Amino acid sequence: MKTMSAQAKTQHDESICGARPGSGPPFGRKVAGCPRCDELLAGAAPRALSDHRQAQVDSAAKRERDARNFERDRADHRRTCVPCSTGRGVCTAFDW
Repeated sequence: MKTMSAQAKTQHDESICGARPGSGPPFGRKVAGCPRCDELLAGAAPRALSDHRQAQVDSAAKRERDARNFERDRADHRRTCVPCSTGRGVCTAFDW
C-alpha cells in the first residue's frame, strides 16, 4: 500500500479558489489563502498523474501518432502504387 505524502493530503479549498474535486482552480489561477494554491505559489511541484490517468494520456498520444503515420503511409502509397497513381486497376492496400 502506498503512503500519502504531506503534499498529497493538501487539497484546494473550493470556497476560496473555486477548484472542483480532483482538479485545480479554473484556468490554473492560484488564489492566496487556499492551502494547495499557497503551496503551489511557494514553489511546490505539481502532482504527478495517477497511473490510470497517465495510461489514458499515453493511449491518446498513441492514437494520434498512429493516425499521423497512417496518413503518411497512405500518401506515400498513392505516389508509388501504379493502380492508385494512374487510376487503372484495383488496389487493395489499406482495405482492412
